[in-house]
Amino acid sequence: MGMKVWIKALLILAIIIAAINVSAYAATGTWLNRFAIQSMSMEPNMQAGDIILVQSSQRTGIITYEE
Repeated sequence: MGMKVWIKALLILAIIIAAINVSAYAATGTWLNRFAIQSMSMEPNMQAGDIILVQSSQRTGIITYEE
């Protein structure tokens, strides 16, 4: 009985992860890459260990902002 519960839970988890990935692809038109922030150089906006989703940009699509 316990093994069936684990298999069902893993199957539900796999379906949820697949749904998130397909939704992200449908929203952006590209697969999103996941990265983790390695150091504290981006503080206070991002903390070390934060996971971010990155969408590939086109050659002329990079825009920088100055505060």
